[in-house]
Amino acid sequence: MSKQQLKDRDVPSLKGAQARLRDSFFANESGLFILDCNPGAGKSTVTEQVAAEALARSWDDGVRAPEQTLCIASFARDDAAAIIPGISKALKSFAADPECRVELSESDAEVLTRRLRETDTLGTIDSILRTVFGTIAPEVGFSESPAVGDDSLLTDVHSRCLERVRSDDSVAETYASLSEAYPCGRYKLDLDGLLTAAFRACRERRLSIEEFQQSLVETIDDAYPDGPPSEFADIITDIRRFVDTDSALETAKRYSPDDRVSVVKADNTLFESWRDVVEKLCSLLGVYRDAYDKTGRELGVVSHLDAAHWVANFFDRDEKSVFSERLRARYTESLSTVIVDEAQDVSVVQHDALSHLIDEDTRVLVVGDTKQCIYTWRNAHPQLFEQAAREGDYFGIEWETHVVETAARTYRSSTAIAGAINTIFEPVFQDSTRGGSRTNAHEYPRLVAARESGPKTGVHVAAFEPQSPPGTRQWVSPPTGVGEADALAQCVAARLADGTFGSDSVTVLFPRRTYMGLYERAFASVGLSVSNSSEWLFDYPLIDVVKAVCQWLVDPMDSERVRELVLKPPLGEHGLIEAFMRLEGTWSMEAAFENGRHSEPTTSLLQGLCELEQQWQRLQAMPGTAVVETVLSALSLWADPYGFSDDSARRVAALDALCETVAQWESATEYPLSRLAAALDHYCDHPKRGSSLPGGQVESHDVQFKTIHQMKGRESDVVVLADISGDMSRFGPYSDVLVARGAHLGLAPPANTDVKDLEAFCGLDFALYDASSGSDERDAGLRWATERWADGALCGPSSLARAAADYRAEQWRLLYVALTRARDHLVIPLPTNRKSPEPRDRWVDTLRETLSFDDSRRATYDVSSPSGESVSVAVHRGERRISTDTGPDTSTSNELFVATAQERTLSTWNPRFVNPSTLYPLAIDASEHIVDYLLDRALQTARDGVSEQIPLTFESLGPEVVGDVTHGVLTEAVRRSVPTSTLQTCSGPLVEILETTIRKEAVGVNSDERQQLRSYVAGVLCPQFAESELWQRLQEAPEVYVEESLDTVSRVDGVDVEIQSHADFVSKATDGTWHVDDLKVSLQPPTEETSARYSVQAETYGWILSQQVSGVVESGVTRIGIEPAGSCSEVNPQMVLEHLRTLR
Repeated sequence: MSKQQLKDRDVPSLKGAQARLRDSFFANESGLFILDCNPGAGKSTVTEQVAAEALARSWDDGVRAPEQTLCIASFARDDAAAIIPGISKALKSFAADPECRVELSESDAEVLTRRLRETDTLGTIDSILRTVFGTIAPEVGFSESPAVGDDSLLTDVHSRCLERVRSDDSVAETYASLSEAYPCGRYKLDLDGLLTAAFRACRERRLSIEEFQQSLVETIDDAYPDGPPSEFADIITDIRRFVDTDSALETAKRYSPDDRVSVVKADNTLFESWRDVVEKLCSLLGVYRDAYDKTGRELGVVSHLDAAHWVANFFDRDEKSVFSERLRARYTESLSTVIVDEAQDVSVVQHDALSHLIDEDTRVLVVGDTKQCIYTWRNAHPQLFEQAAREGDYFGIEWETHVVETAARTYRSSTAIAGAINTIFEPVFQDSTRGGSRTNAHEYPRLVAARESGPKTGVHVAAFEPQSPPGTRQWVSPPTGVGEADALAQCVAARLADGTFGSDSVTVLFPRRTYMGLYERAFASVGLSVSNSSEWLFDYPLIDVVKAVCQWLVDPMDSERVRELVLKPPLGEHGLIEAFMRLEGTWSMEAAFENGRHSEPTTSLLQGLCELEQQWQRLQAMPGTAVVETVLSALSLWADPYGFSDDSARRVAALDALCETVAQWESATEYPLSRLAAALDHYCDHPKRGSSLPGGQVESHDVQFKTIHQMKGRESDVVVLADISGDMSRFGPYSDVLVARGAHLGLAPPANTDVKDLEAFCGLDFALYDASSGSDERDAGLRWATERWADGALCGPSSLARAAADYRAEQWRLLYVALTRARDHLVIPLPTNRKSPEPRDRWVDTLRETLSFDDSRRATYDVSSPSGESVSVAVHRGERRISTDTGPDTSTSNELFVATAQERTLSTWNPRFVNPSTLYPLAIDASEHIVDYLLDRALQTARDGVSEQIPLTFESLGPEVVGDVTHGVLTEAVRRSVPTSTLQTCSGPLVEILETTIRKEAVGVNSDERQQLRSYVAGVLCPQFAESELWQRLQEAPEVYVEESLDTVSRVDGVDVEIQSHADFVSKATDGTWHVDDLKVSLQPPTEETSARYSVQAETYGWILSQQVSGVVESGVTRIGIEPAGSCSEVNPQMVLEHLRTLR
């Protein structure tokens, strides 16, 4: 074969660090060889060629079974599937190259490839350990080799295990006590979930329960560095230590001597209760562990984690058996080359289990990159890889030969893309508040591109003017204007249309699935077809059909199963209900089919079900894969005449994936019909535990949607970032009941300790601890983790602050993985303006900052990369929507429609629905407000902004939030009839009401402004309301209604007008007079226009009420805030009618 032919095989030669590592590897008989790889640096090429050469050398040396000398363990299943094809390709290239380092014929290469397919030491770490576990299972208490990794069966194990724990009288009191301490809540584990998570945490880290308990106690001690407080000054010291000095001083001023005593007492109670629940949990955990292992043995099923645990424990026994020594020797004597891919993602128990297959005479190649570690939530332990590179300690061996190479050159990203990534991530990975955690403490290794950029700009910004706070649905897709999804869709469509992207693959990457549907609609609106690879297989409608039919087939003669199939979705709506109604209580499929004629597709459906019913006995003996295929065929689901799906390519891909999934299940254990039905039911109920839905033929779509995690290990010509504005502090460790991430372990304080009613400490959302903290807060109190910043560091006890920092660092690594998937083009959506950027907390703000983007950027501009080279950035804004023939474009356009002469000849505008709050501006100038009215936008009267007298900064806080929070607190004060003194001081129940309302309404508002808002409402607005005539009137009224619905349909000049509204307060005085009052929070001095608008609004409320009650009705407006005032007068119906007639 010629050199050109060899080149055409596309097996690149190793260069630089790659070649040096390969040479060192084969120059030594044993040792540890580390390749620290940048993204796209060819780690797969290195591992495949080193493996192929080791195999060829063994073959050339006359080893009888060279494939048994090789072990390659990969973290990801897709990477593992590519191992043998990659080695085979390398072997063929060796055979074709006359200058190759090893002699190998083409026939030899084919023989070795065939032999590789028979070995069980190539694959995922889980698959390799599963094989070892199958050998030792009888030695660790299993009667036969159990099923490994079957999630549906494992669910049964956990449920039976928990039932055993609950029914154990010896721990009944402990279980009840802990259930009260850890109740179920949104995003919160209950006790059952906590036990399961704690058990996994121990097993993943190979900790005894005693060691686990010690770790939890150490976290408590870290939250109380000087022990429980003996006086209030000790708490102030901890606030200074965990938050900052100003917060400590301000908190000290707030508390009276009596309150200080109460806080100290509460903190001591919390400390003792916390240690007590740790002891109780660990005592219960021992019972859970024993019950779990016993149940697993009885049912014959274990998880992959269990398999690794049993392998590690088996070889670690103090008393070595003859069998264990022989088994260990079998592996260590045969394996001469061991390769661990994606080593940064290996867990402790996986590492320890694998270590028993290796000795000092082995050559070990470890490949990884801690910058790409995005699986610590699955207990990846990157410290193992770091330690191997730094100290030469791996697999429990301190290697005498220890070689480390760093591959910085990327063969994936072009120079433009590499330059942009360096520009963004050099400051990030060197910043301790962002990605610069322990795992990235070393100097950032810049990407060095091996590929030159093309003639067109590689980095693109899709610019848009944000309509709502970042991280929200309205930021992505606002009701009006252009959101992030629209901006991206327009940009991609334009660049595809003008040839910038050519025929390149375009992949849109998401950190989460939450808003994918909005993006899919936006892309469809500009004529782009989407292949969404992030949907779940078991969410697909046809899979639910297969599940329902299999559940019926377990016993098709059982009338309850027939009813379930016939009366409920997904099949009940296809004529089955009507067919069985004619049978008058007979639940027979055959009778339904034969009883009269049915329309299609009911006839075909009944015929198919009858055919399956006739095969019932045979189906019981068939493997699961055959059962699924029979169901698909009998019901013609490949063609789907029932209309469950409208994309034939997607349908075929989904059903193929189902068959492959069931076949994969059966590779570990048998799946008769009953077990198949149970498994399908489990995964359809929990689709996220299954695999993703294949996207169909990517080539037939314009763009592909994937999550970033799905894209790990892959690349795309064009990468489009989406949904990048979320706050990474949401769902941090502060919201966890059990922190178990990497080296960090901690149990949250009990929820039933009486400390949550304490006034929040300055700088925090809570005082000591509050289990009710959720995604709207950034802490749970002084004694637990936080996501708050002070003096450039995260607040909280040191160990929990490190856990929070590591959690955040992984979010930055996730962004790094996303960017480094791009080959030639990178598209990033950025807002033109950000009033209060948070680059430590949001990707979008760091990207704006590092790419030097702002509203002044137009066309193309240059950014200087860390190496001094310029990176060109193309800005796309206001892209014209591209028309398509797929239907009307209902999305928001950037251009106004131009009406024809005929369209302009309209009759008088007659709105059917009117809102009291919009009546005045519509009546005064309908032409100015009609567009906003029709689009359901707020109708604003002229105003000069917010007065400087208001003690609020309004950086992340909007004026509407002030009104919403105030309204929530004051209406609740009226509902609860609190005393005037309580309202004046905003004390008693109003403290918690204020905190709850702020959490609900002030989403995305930073802690400083939350505190400002808290102080303003409590210190200014509540006292003003307490001093108002409205409050006095409500106090004296025998009947008071809060947020009362006031609706009417009235005929005005021959036209029906419908008003649906809610008045703040409706009351009836002792003299029989009715009052309807509207409360306004004024953040600027009132103008004549705003006063008139408020008056018309209140008059309209009164006019509606006057139609529903007898007697005199008065309406009023009470204004608090700037220039507080109030007015009240008898309703003038004529004034309301005049405003309504103006609209005719």
